[in-house]
Amino acid sequence: MEMFLEEKIKLDSQVSDQEIRAYYEEHKEDEFTNPISGETVSLSSVRENIRNFLVMEKQRAAFDIYMEQLFNRYVVRFAQESSAEEELTQKKTPEIPSKPQPTE
Repeated sequence: MEMFLEEKIKLDSQVSDQEIRAYYEEHKEDEFTNPISGETVSLSSVRENIRNFLVMEKQRAAFDIYMEQLFNRYVVRFAQESSAEEELTQKKTPEIPSKPQPTE
């Protein structure tokens, strides 16, 4: 199951050079330009950072969509507290067995 989920999310999380370029252009002023000097960082120097960010965003979105589909497809029921959990929360005093009486 875990491998299936990883593969599904990986397939849905591919990032193209076009997407990287578009992100760079859209955020050039606020993220990649020094406000004091006005100098802009080149796309080539931040390409991998942008790719990693976009992949992470797509993975998060793909996982959210997958989980939503599961919740819509299956009935989810939450179990009530089990008796074992109730026993732990009630702090019972342990019973100490009595010593056997010597026989005469």
